[in-house]
Amino acid sequence: MPGLDLRCGSNTLRRSHIALSELSEKKWVALFDQASAGQTPGRGTLAEQFATIQHDQEAAWKDLMPAVALSTYSLIKYDEGKPTGRLRITKAQRRALKRQLEETFGPSVRKGMQVGQTYLRAAAGGLYSFLENPKWHASDAA
Repeated sequence: MPGLDLRCGSNTLRRSHIALSELSEKKWVALFDQASAGQTPGRGTLAEQFATIQHDQEAAWKDLMPAVALSTYSLIKYDEGKPTGRLRITKAQRRALKRQLEETFGPSVRKGMQVGQTYLRAAAGGLYSFLENPKWHASDAA
């Protein structure tokens, strides 16, 4: 069910982003409020709080990869529950998506996922690779 895959992926991505934003903001604000009130924690406590914030941010970003992978299922055309080898988008739409990824992430996105990339760049590279894969024909391809 492609629509369900897209909704699941979108919801995971949205929840990740919201959690990342809210969690980071709350924790940073709390630390700055403490410092403003003259209640600076000890170095060990401060280091632990920074490590917790970093860990929570990392966990939220990790959700991005599966969300993007799930979203690709919504682009595939199915017949009786099996992929047809065709996409639900046209050649022009496919080119436009790839161009948008290139404009946003630069030409390196064409290389797909690479070791050492951030989760965001890796997800963009994975999506670009999917769109570039000749296995999937556009809906208006001959």
